[in-house]
Formats: sequence, C-alpha cells, structure tokens
Amino acid sequence: MIMKKLGLLGLMMTFVATGVLAEDNTDKAASPGKNAEKELTTQELTIIGTVKKMEKLKKDGSPMMTWFRLIDEAGSEVRVPKGKIEDYVGCKVKVTGLGYTLEKKNKTARAFKTITTIEKLEGESAPAAQAK
Repeated sequence: MIMKKLGLLGLMMTFVATGVLAEDNTDKAASPGKNAEKELTTQELTIIGTVKKMEKLKKDGSPMMTWFRLIDEAGSEVRVPKGKIEDYVGCKVKVTGLGYTLEKKNKTARAFKTITTIEKLEGESAPAAQAK
C-alpha cells in the first residue's frame, strides 16, 4: 500500500515537473529574446570621410586580421565591408550604401552592410595607419 502511494506521488511529481518545464519553454519561445533586440533596420547612408586600414598582427608581425573603417569629419568610425573600399585606403571618399546605426549604452555605432557607390573626393588624404 505504501509502495503504491509512493509510486503515485512520484508519478504526480513527474507530471508537475514536466508541466513546469514545458511552461518555461513556451515563455522563452513566446517572448522576444536577445536576438530580436539585435535585429537592425537598414537605411541608406551617405558618409564622407577618410578610409583607414586596420590590422591585428600576430606575434611574428604578419597580419592576422584586416578590416576597414571610414573616419568622418567628426572623428567617428564607420565600419565598411571589404571589397571595393581597399583601393581607397588613405583617400577622402564619399560612400553611399545600405547600413545601420546602433545605439547602446550612450554609444553610437554605424556600419555599412553593402556599398553602392564610392566617389573619390579631391582634397587632403591621410596616410593609412595600422591598429595595435
């Protein structure tokens, strides 16, 4: 008799635990998570600035990773994808394309997803610098 009650109690606890776990999973699936916050809306961006080549070096001095930034007149950096921009390192350019602006904790980050046009402007050109 005691074994039947313990078995029944164990079975009930299993059902309750399964229900609690299932309820937790549905809450996570129904509520927007971190990925939903990271979805960004793209918009047309046109920025004038100087193209800068950034590199992270290995211990032996060879480049491990290379990326490019567009430094605008205000001094803020805009991330640009590799490809067409490599030919304009150190030049002042006007870049148009699709990009996004992300604001988080009093900081603003801008980046291009795709570049439509790059126009080289006449004027000062800064030498390319490397990141440490």
